[in-house]
Amino acid sequence: MYGDRAFPVAAFRVWNSLPHQVTSAQSLPIFCSRLKTYLFRRSFPRLFCCAREVTLVIMDTLIVLTYLQELLNVWILEIHQSSWNQTRY
Repeated sequence: MYGDRAFPVAAFRVWNSLPHQVTSAQSLPIFCSRLKTYLFRRSFPRLFCCAREVTLVIMDTLIVLTYLQELLNVWILEIHQSSWNQTRY
């Protein structure tokens, strides 16, 4: 009655369009995970084409934040020691 739009026809078409890695999963949780990854990468290809650059930026940011944290720790220690020295006299 509906031809190509009938659910069985459409379902087979979608299933056959999935990559073998997705359809060959040995359990439902693995299938769901692979399907989600496949659909996400298909929907947002630009996120994965520049993933290396994003990783480098994140690593650089973490290095800077770690350095700033160390500076802040030193500064707090100096303030604490200064206030301790002032209260001693």
